[in-house]
Amino acid sequence: MQLPLKTRILQYAIERGTEFSLNDVMKDLKKEYEGERIFNKKQIEEYFQSFVGVEFFTATRYDFDADGEIVTYCRVTDYGRQRSKYLPIKQKAF
Repeated sequence: MQLPLKTRILQYAIERGTEFSLNDVMKDLKKEYEGERIFNKKQIEEYFQSFVGVEFFTATRYDFDADGEIVTYCRVTDYGRQRSKYLPIKQKAF
């Protein structure tokens, strides 16, 4: 059974345990959600920013990509990690 995308992004961040960007999320979850209309950059960015807003993620640094677009790197917070009790979590290195 596939998790809802927003829940899967939180699970991804907890499992990863290290810094990540929106582009990392898109690349690493692409196979799982390929072909689903909700799996697009705009929607994932909205989820990503909502997790920052509720302090499940914290921004660790900012950079620019090859196109001059700003890239935000985040890490899951302890508060966000506490939500793992509601998720099927496996430790996985990306």
